[in-house]
Amino acid sequence: MDDSTNSELVEQIVQLGRQKSLVEIGKLLQSIDENALYSLVESDLDGQFSTEVTLTGAAGFSAATLFMFKGACAIIESGQTAAGTRILGTIASACVSQICEDDPKDQKESGRRWAAVCDKLLEILPQLDPRTVIDTSFRILAELKSCGSTPSVLHGFLPMLLDTLGTVGAVEIINDSDGMRAQDNNGDADESSTGHSITRTGSELKAYWVDSACSYRWDARASVAVCALLREISLEEAMIERVGQRMIRQLTLVDLTELPSMVYQLLLFARHGPKRMVLNGIFGFFDSVDDKQPPSEADPEAHKRWRELGDIEGTVMHHFSYSVKQDFELGNALIAYARERSEGASGGLLSTLAFACLLTLARIHRFEDAVTSLLRTIVMKGIHDSLALQATVWVRPYLPSPAYSPQELLAPVVARAAYGWDQVAQTLVQLSLNIVDFSVGAQRRGAYSPGACTEARRVCINALRSAFASHEFVRAELLDQILNRVVFQADSHEHFIELLRDLVADDADLVRPYASKIVDIFDSISVISPASIEQLLNAAAPLFLEDPPLRASLTLVLRKILFAQSFDERRTALSGLFVLASQHMAALDAFERLRGSGSELDNRSRRRIDELLSASLEILGLLRRCLTQQPEVRVVSYEKLAQLLDAPFVGRSSVLTSALNDMFRSEFSKYYCQEKTLDSPINIQMCVNPSTYKVTMPVANFLQCFSKLTLACSNANSGGSSMFRDEWGDICERFSKVQIEDFELDPTGDYMLSSPYGLRNYNTALLVIGCLDVSLQHALLYGIQRTSDADSMRDLALAIDRPELAMELFS
Repeated sequence: MDDSTNSELVEQIVQLGRQKSLVEIGKLLQSIDENALYSLVESDLDGQFSTEVTLTGAAGFSAATLFMFKGACAIIESGQTAAGTRILGTIASACVSQICEDDPKDQKESGRRWAAVCDKLLEILPQLDPRTVIDTSFRILAELKSCGSTPSVLHGFLPMLLDTLGTVGAVEIINDSDGMRAQDNNGDADESSTGHSITRTGSELKAYWVDSACSYRWDARASVAVCALLREISLEEAMIERVGQRMIRQLTLVDLTELPSMVYQLLLFARHGPKRMVLNGIFGFFDSVDDKQPPSEADPEAHKRWRELGDIEGTVMHHFSYSVKQDFELGNALIAYARERSEGASGGLLSTLAFACLLTLARIHRFEDAVTSLLRTIVMKGIHDSLALQATVWVRPYLPSPAYSPQELLAPVVARAAYGWDQVAQTLVQLSLNIVDFSVGAQRRGAYSPGACTEARRVCINALRSAFASHEFVRAELLDQILNRVVFQADSHEHFIELLRDLVADDADLVRPYASKIVDIFDSISVISPASIEQLLNAAAPLFLEDPPLRASLTLVLRKILFAQSFDERRTALSGLFVLASQHMAALDAFERLRGSGSELDNRSRRRIDELLSASLEILGLLRRCLTQQPEVRVVSYEKLAQLLDAPFVGRSSVLTSALNDMFRSEFSKYYCQEKTLDSPINIQMCVNPSTYKVTMPVANFLQCFSKLTLACSNANSGGSSMFRDEWGDICERFSKVQIEDFELDPTGDYMLSSPYGLRNYNTALLVIGCLDVSLQHALLYGIQRTSDADSMRDLALAIDRPELAMELFS
């Protein structure tokens, strides 16, 4: 028919439609030849006629085509099923053909018009005859073959069309060069056809359609859409594997930016069943394109691509997490996949992305425990096996070596955590903490070798250090975990204190904003051992030295605890104060040596020296107050002071030695007997309570500190050093002449602790023995260093000329 005839028919159809004479429209369509009707629909859809109506949800749908659909449905309802079905099939075929020729994916208005047409096709799909279903299906397949894609507006219609195709019974079709076409309902083929006739069922045609779609080349830009289309089709088990393999193969052909969407389609496709195949394909692909270590900054293009790939893999992990939340079986499949890879003959192979996806999976509460246990086993067993393999040289050629060691698994995750993998950083921290805790108990139980446990701790601590340096959001949590293990005295707390030391050494500025947490844990000082407090403060030393307000806050806290009721708390506070004192004095000594080398100090360094000196004198003032407390506190104070005086920097500072001199001089004057007529140089009776007979002054510990102070004053050229030497000479000489009776002691007396008299004798004897030991030590260690002439050496020999006195007391 010519254009004028078509125009008249369109106007007639529209006029009848507006009069709602739908059956009349159907009768009119019956009178039109099939090819003419096909041409009429194409022309109308092509916009050659200016009659348009608005449908609900879609503007621009052709009025004539709409009334043709309604007229065909009306005559079907009137009982003329064959005629109505034939008309509907012709209209539907023309619509699909026109959509394929005018793919509206880049035209917004045209796309809305074709979407309305597809909605109408979905509505009449159950009424289409098998011939139309087959023809439209393979018309779309031909479009995929020629263009590498299918029209996007048909993606909602095609899966239902193929499902309908699968229900078609046995039909005779023509297989020619243009594809498959069904014969007419009367069994007559097109006269121009040169193909041969075959009989196929609908399920076979559907399988052929899917197989052909998988064998064609897909446009890289349309790959995601084609995958989404195939995913929506109901497939048999054999075809599922075929489609999955084709989708996985397409990963190598798409651009990097399309990879996350492709992977998401694969994960959705995995719901059909082939979860293991999909996981193998995804992880295998990314393992082949991923660089395990970041490229050099000298190659900006490679580094840029590495960062882009990291961002893409991070998006893939987000898609994976979302997919698992929708289908928990996918999470179980990943755990089974990882367990099989780690326990199988492959040597514990796990790709970097698979390891990262497991970390992402651990963020889901349902899988947290299972994934943590699995990853911990993978790391520990991998290190254990690696060390065992290194130790058995003869067996190496016969065993497969793993592609990645646990170090090589953790390192890329840490490196990528700063470029798109930030969602796994927190889980990586939790896993590393867990492995450090577990390795301590495993080493004690003998579950793994000591070398493997040590190596596992080293690997995880390095991972924690890198994560702390790269991610601000894990720093507060990591420090909380470290301090919690110190407070609760976990078996692994010493390793975490070493981790804190490493973090401060790496970059103290990153730790400083959270340093107040270290001060806060002293509220729980009653459950922390003094050794742990010393280790903790030594680890955090640079923080307190560089931050005066923080140092003042810590000193105030320790000062309060120093006068607590519990002796354990006071002893712990003393340990902390002595650590601070030694740190400050060491820092002062560094400046003094710098000044002594001739270097000129700037104003900032001078202010720093003044601050450190003031803080040191404040701490010494607090320690001086401890010397008036209970004997147990004094013993600890003198022991710590003795350790402090052993440090070489004390003797190089005249200010510190002067402060220490004042501290000891007042105590020394109380117990030193200057009168030469008295045999004992120390008033031992004042050191024992006359009513309870308990020791009130650990004078031996005091004398040991006083001895070391004498040496420090001598090294510092202090003005009182000569007086100290004279007093020590008098002490050694007079102790060398004392008798046991001079202390009101009897070798054959009562020394039983059950009686008051025996308790008095016992404590007095202990104090005497301690004083004699210190005197001998001073004479031997320090006296010889100062004395070179024979007369002085002979005087010192008096201190060891009466060993029987000490032997009597010990017996």
